[in-house]
Parts: sequence; structure tokens; C-alpha cells
Amino acid sequence: MSDLRILTVQDISCVGQCSLTVALPILSACGIETAILPSAVLSTHTAGFSGYTVRDLTDDMPAIAAHWKKEGLAFDAFYTGYLGSARQIDYVQDIFATLGRGRALKIVDPAMADQGKLYPAFDLAYVEAMKPLCRAADVIVPNITEAALLTGLPYREAYDESYVAALLDALEAAGCQVLRGTDSATVGCAGRLRGVGRLVTGGYPGLATDAAPLVAAALLTASGQTVVEDRVFEARFGCAEGFAAMGARVRTGAAGRELWLPGDGRPLHGAAVEAGDLRGGAALVVAALAARGQSRIAGCGYIDRGYPALEAMLARLGARIRREMPPGPAD
Repeated sequence: MSDLRILTVQDISCVGQCSLTVALPILSACGIETAILPSAVLSTHTAGFSGYTVRDLTDDMPAIAAHWKKEGLAFDAFYTGYLGSARQIDYVQDIFATLGRGRALKIVDPAMADQGKLYPAFDLAYVEAMKPLCRAADVIVPNITEAALLTGLPYREAYDESYVAALLDALEAAGCQVLRGTDSATVGCAGRLRGVGRLVTGGYPGLATDAAPLVAAALLTASGQTVVEDRVFEARFGCAEGFAAMGARVRTGAAGRELWLPGDGRPLHGAAVEAGDLRGGAALVVAALAARGQSRIAGCGYIDRGYPALEAMLARLGARIRREMPPGPAD
């Protein structure tokens, strides 16, 4: 079980494959401690049933949040679904502001409409109340109807790529973070990484052999064990000695083809290490960035063969890194 904790806020439909009935088991199966804040309890899902009962829990939400604050609880991520009123949206915004741990990830599903129509309980005033919550989110997952309502663009039953692009532009203009690109990607991390069990290199779409040491470096402080196996090159993990010098309890196996990462969350510390090859050297740089204290990496000529001026690029991203000698051939 990961030490990450997520809070999901949405309704419970006692019968029906939706909302908390689905979110809780899936998130828990991912190994994440999952807390819930129900916005309402329904006897059944509203689709396909009639005469269902609804118990609104708006008045309970602030007291629950106040208790969590008193107990010092905090969350690494938030995931919201159906919120029954503008008051509930306000309560969720306060929870975002007061119960997050670090840069907590905020995922908002603005569940309020579908197939060109608002749900019966909502009106355009609710749409306006939802917009600030979406602006505060890191990720939003509206359907086409909800995206059209949030942006003021007309809803279309039939749409093409240009219409979707216009919706994305409008969402971005409204303050949402939109990640896109044809040959680039924006990568972020919310909280601590988790071990992934076993990774094996292979041809596309498998893990590239050249990436194996770098992925291993990124997972040195993850929660949960990982074994990285390279089936292409022997002795791929020459960087293991440098990882160990920084405090990682790693070990190699299978004639150097496997690297075991314990996933004990042990912090790394600075150390003097030496790059013995291109990918392993770059992996040592990645590990050093995560370590406490100063590290010195020799043999940078190897790294320069594949990542020229790596230190300059990392410095632009905020790393405290410098080259002590001008680039030159590897020893």
C-alpha cells in the first residue's frame, strides 16, 4: 500500500456502476489510501431507474472537513465528481485550499450535463459556480456538453477535430491547464512515485533499453518495490554502485541484467560517484538531483556523448548544478 492519500468527493449510488461505488474500489486497487466525502446518497443511479431516493449531505460536509483539520489529516490528491449544489462547490474549494499536502493534484469532473442538456437539478447559475473550481484544478475531464457549457461555445451533436480544438482553446483561455503537443509533452508529478513491480525492456511499445537506468534512478525513492530487467544488454546497470553510494539499497542480479529497487522510501544523500557509460552516467545525475547534499559526478565525457550541455538544461528547470571542468573526451 502506498503512503499517498487521495480524497474523492462525489455521490454514492447504492445500485448502479457509477460515482463512489466505482471510484473507491478502483483507487484502492491502485494501492492508494482512498478517503471519501459523499455529496449525496441515492438509492439507485438516475439513469434507467425511476422513483429513486436522494439524501443530500451538504450540511454534513463542513463538519467532516473540520474534523479532518482538527486531526491534522491532509491529502496528496483530490478527485471530485457529482456535486449537488453551488454550496458544495464552495466547500470543495475550501478543502482544496486547506487540506492539501504539498502540491496536491486536483482532478475535477464537472458532472452536470450530457447530450446537450444540463442535468435536471442544475441551471446556468450552477455552471458559473463550477467554472472557478475548474480553474483551480490541475486536470478536468468534461464531456463535450460540459466543455461547451464551461466555454460558452455552442454544443454540437456531430463534431470534428477543429471543434474539439476550439473547445480546448476556450478552456485554456478560461484558466484551465491544457496539455497538448505533437512532438512534446508536459510532465508533472503529484506527490511521491510508486514502485511498479517489474519492468522489462523490449521493442516498441515496451520500455526502451536506453531508458532503463534513467527510469531506475527516478524510482530510487519510490514507495514500493520495482525490478528493472534489461533483456537487450548485459551489465546495463553499472550505475548501481553509484546509487548505493548515495544510500539506495539496490542490488543487481541475472548477470547484471536486473536491478532490484527496494521501494523503502529511504532518502538519498550526496556522494562522489563516477559515470562508467552514457545512460548510467545520466542516471547518476538524476539520482543526485533527488539526493540531499552535494554530489560530484566524474566521467562526464560519457554523458556528453548523448546529452551535451545537460547541466545547462537542468539548470533552466531549476536544478542547482554546475560543470567544474569544460567538456572533453571520456577517460
